[in-house]
Amino acid sequence: MESQAVLGRCDTGVERDLRDKALVLDRLLVQWPVPLQDSDLLRELELGEDEFEHRDRVDRAVFELCGAGLVVRSGSVVVPTRAALHYRVLSDGTAVDL
Repeated sequence: MESQAVLGRCDTGVERDLRDKALVLDRLLVQWPVPLQDSDLLRELELGEDEFEHRDRVDRAVFELCGAGLVVRSGSVVVPTRAALHYRVLSDGTAVDL
């Protein structure tokens, strides 16, 4: 019984992380070609219950998107990669200046 409860919480955490990454990537794609800083993402996205959780969730989403090759971070500036911009074109047909 207890292991099922733990697995249920893990699924919720995984789903939350996926949703956070989708929100961060969407925000970067919507704002493109304007580069956003970490502080911009923190200000625009309402993630988490408190300041620490809010910052942690945004930072983790950016870190994982960098690892997936969908965003690039240079200092505090975060921008989508060409792969992410191509995905946007393919997924909804919106023209993007690559």
